[in-house]
Amino acid sequence: MPDAATSRSTAAQGWIYGYALLENYRTMYPQAVDSDDPRYVGGFGAFRHYSQPFTPTPPSWTAPGPCPT
Repeated sequence: MPDAATSRSTAAQGWIYGYALLENYRTMYPQAVDSDDPRYVGGFGAFRHYSQPFTPTPPSWTAPGPCPT
């Protein structure tokens, strides 16, 4: 069984490398997979054309939050 330092290091590396993948999936799923979601675009390879101008941070984008400590 690994010691506490090794476990912490492995968990930290998993968080660093896995966080971007998780946020990408969290954004992609309602847009391309969940047809009941209002943000659904129409599946993969479909484009959504917006009639209103964009703001600096569109609501469908995932904004990074504060880093956990």
